[in-house]
Amino acid sequence: MNINATRQSDMVSGLLAEYALGGLSTPARVLVESHLELSPHAERWLDDVHAVGSTLASSAGETAMPHKPHVLDQIEPVNFKDGEAALQSVFAAIDADETSKGSSPKALEQFLGMSVADVPWKKVMPGLAEYKLPDMEGSEVSLLRIDGGKAMPVHTHHGSEVTLVLQGGFSDGNGHYGVGDIAYADDDVNHKPVADPGEVCICFAVVDAPVELTGPIGRLMNSFIR
Repeated sequence: MNINATRQSDMVSGLLAEYALGGLSTPARVLVESHLELSPHAERWLDDVHAVGSTLASSAGETAMPHKPHVLDQIEPVNFKDGEAALQSVFAAIDADETSKGSSPKALEQFLGMSVADVPWKKVMPGLAEYKLPDMEGSEVSLLRIDGGKAMPVHTHHGSEVTLVLQGGFSDGNGHYGVGDIAYADDDVNHKPVADPGEVCICFAVVDAPVELTGPIGRLMNSFIR
C-alpha cells in the first residue's frame, strides 16, 4: 500500500466534503471549483455528496441542495440498434464537455480578473516564476509557473498547502499530478516538486502558513519565496 497516495486521496476527499458543506475560505473554494471544472470524475463524486445531503435534508424537512447533472446524464438517447451512432453520441458529449474545461477554469478567471494566459509573471529563480495575490482570509495565494524538467527548491510547510495543476504536471516523491489534480502537503511533508519534462507546469496554490525552504541553498532564499 502506498501510504502517501492514500493520505493524499483522504485529504482531497475531505477538502471536497468541506466544500460541499460550505466550510472553505474563498481561495480554497475557488481552487476546488476550478478542480471540479477540470475533473469530471470529482464532479460526479461531489454530486454523490450532494445527493446524500439532499436525502438528509428531505428527511429533516429542509430545502435540498441543488444537484448538477453529469454530462453523461444529459446525452440524448440513441437507438441502440445503431451501435456506432450510440458510441459517437457518447464520445461527442464527452469531448464537448472536456473542451469547455480548458486549463483556465472560469472560477479561477473570475477570481483573478483575467485569464491564466494573461498573468504577469514575476521571476523568482531560473525556471520558476510566480504571480502572488494579496493574502486573503488567512491564506497566501499564488500561481506558480515551472519550466519543463525544472524543480522547485526542497521545502516543507508550517501549515497546509493545497495545489491545483492547471497545465502540465509535476512529481514530488508522493506521486504524480496532472491537469485537474490536487496535491496536498503539510508539516509532515518535505518535498521537491519537479515539472514534467518538455512542458511548462502551471499551478494554483493556497497556503495557510509560510513555506520553509529546507535545502542548503534554499534556506538562503526563504525571503524571496514568502
